[in-house]
Amino acid sequence: MSRTSEPPVSASPDKSTCLARSVIDVLGKEPSLEAVTVDRSANKISVATLGKTDEPRMNESITGRIQKAYEQGAIEHCSLLEGSGDCHRCSAPLSEIERKQITIEHKGDVTTIARVTCTTAPKN
Repeated sequence: MSRTSEPPVSASPDKSTCLARSVIDVLGKEPSLEAVTVDRSANKISVATLGKTDEPRMNESITGRIQKAYEQGAIEHCSLLEGSGDCHRCSAPLSEIERKQITIEHKGDVTTIARVTCTTAPKN
């Protein structure tokens, strides 16, 4: 019997052009990071954390990653960065493994990408 498995997250398309993959990457490196909110109209990034953390360093890390995604996303047209869609209509959609790691919520110009912390939590 043959099994098909998804590639590991690290083998995914270029994370620097994708808002969701940029956040997934930082979530993997920052266990206290719970969510990242991008407010496009206010040009603001907010983070939600749980427990002790070096918040200034984390903010710098996530801001740098998202800024790079914005710069590259202008070329690649990340629909999350543009606020015009979701990862399902992307030219390089998230893998099933990646989709199970996060939830994505839109409210107007605000997009929140959060870590899935419970196996019964809703998944995109």
